[in-house]
Amino acid sequence: MDASYKQGDPIMTTTGYFTVPQVSLAGQCLLDAPVAFLRNFDIKCTIDLEVYQERDGIVPENVKIRTAGGLVTPTVTYEEAADLDKLISGPDRLLNSGPVPRNVNVEEHYVFRWQNNSISGLDITIIRAEVSAHQKGTMAQRFTVKFLSHNSGDEKESSGNPGYQLGKPVRALHTNGMNVTALHLWQPGVDAPDTGADLPLSSATGICLEVPAQLTIRILFAEAGSVEGVAQQEILGVETRFSTVTWQYQCGLTCEDKADLLPLSASVQFIKIPAQMPRPPTRFQINFTEYDCTRNELCWPQLLYPLTQYYQGEPRSQCVAKGLMLLSLLMLATLLSHPWMRMCKGWYSTPIYH
Repeated sequence: MDASYKQGDPIMTTTGYFTVPQVSLAGQCLLDAPVAFLRNFDIKCTIDLEVYQERDGIVPENVKIRTAGGLVTPTVTYEEAADLDKLISGPDRLLNSGPVPRNVNVEEHYVFRWQNNSISGLDITIIRAEVSAHQKGTMAQRFTVKFLSHNSGDEKESSGNPGYQLGKPVRALHTNGMNVTALHLWQPGVDAPDTGADLPLSSATGICLEVPAQLTIRILFAEAGSVEGVAQQEILGVETRFSTVTWQYQCGLTCEDKADLLPLSASVQFIKIPAQMPRPPTRFQINFTEYDCTRNELCWPQLLYPLTQYYQGEPRSQCVAKGLMLLSLLMLATLLSHPWMRMCKGWYSTPIYH
């Protein structure tokens, strides 16, 4: 049966779901996680070589992808990993292959070609290494999944169709206004510098002023319609801000020519705003400006604000109790007021005729 996909749907094969190891919300590696349509990811999983085995004996060449118009057979390319001693960590040294070597997949890269709501092609690149059957230790595996439009090149990924879609990279231009690139952030490195290395200090006092150490990016976006049932997002504005700190080298008891670490942080916030313009003010709001809370210090519509759901200063039960008490005092003050007492006396003093 042919399959038509929309964003987020699991990709189907002739035998079930198309699965690639992924990381769960709890941070664990799920070996048989279905791949979702138009959802890119790049993850790493750490495996124990002593208990490692191929995932259910899957042979990529035998997989058939269900899609609109028929089946798609992937194109698989195998490459050999280099510097295997840097990939395996553990107490044991790297053993020679020996008489019973085995293949271990170091990286798996999946590139899907898609058009409309169907998959037109799948290219798989597997980087593997040959290790001894008795090899012990741990190794990090990398798995990537990327979706490219049918007529796009490998070097540049589309951000959407034609707007932005969830999970697609934010495209940007260089300062020259010509070269298209992606918006990059500060990220942690794989190899941290050796704090014990002998490096010269930048100043005699060990103090650096106004060091850009915090990067904050705000992206304003709104929904700009849909293409083939997939919602399209449009970026309306971007704000980039650097915050500086004064950093001092931590000497301890003695100051030596050693390197120290400077913590850096980066954050991105996506803010969704309404796509349509705000509603124009009504005639009542224009004529009776004294009731407009944005123009007056006294706001009559907010008189009962502590009793509404927007007030978060106290628990709901206390707000209701205090509100009822205030209402009781207000009613008592009204009953004891001078006009009300005169009205009551007038009622009782009115003669009754028979």
